[in-house]
Amino acid sequence: MTIFEYLAAVYALIVGLGVTRLLGSGVDVFRRRRESQLSVTPFVWAALIFATQMQFMWGVFELSQILTGWTRGMFLLSLVLALLLFVAGSLVFPGAARSWGSLREDFEANGRWALACLAAYFLAGFLLNPVFFGIDIWSPLNFLALLASVGPVAYLALPRQRFGGVVTVGSVFVILYALWRFSPAMYQ
Repeated sequence: MTIFEYLAAVYALIVGLGVTRLLGSGVDVFRRRRESQLSVTPFVWAALIFATQMQFMWGVFELSQILTGWTRGMFLLSLVLALLLFVAGSLVFPGAARSWGSLREDFEANGRWALACLAAYFLAGFLLNPVFFGIDIWSPLNFLALLASVGPVAYLALPRQRFGGVVTVGSVFVILYALWRFSPAMYQ
């Protein structure tokens, strides 16, 4: 195995655990749908986090073709990205052990921290894309990562009763477009 294959296994394990937590918690929410008040907002953000987790793995595969070597710093920085996605996937829905009455209330109390992790991920991506992918920091493509961080930050900062729905819908378009642009159409 090459060093990249070892590193990719670490990233896949961490992000895979985040996906497992996200999907498992989503199934738990579905199972408790008659006991609790559901809300669309956490499901939308969960879908965006899931899509980001999948795109991260695409990016890792792309790095195998771009980078010829890894430093400890590069490993640690990319590890932080994987950990941010793990935490985001773990926080967006309530855990199975906790009791909750309203999914929206739980999301506002706990799940919103998943958005802080998602925003930090995109902001870190904006800063690290030039290092890993050789993209100019102010290129329109890299600017998409910065733009993708605005939605989660706006959701956290603005009054959610008034702007939460608009910010969430806007984030769907911006984040999905950014993920689509950052993902190559195919690998060889």
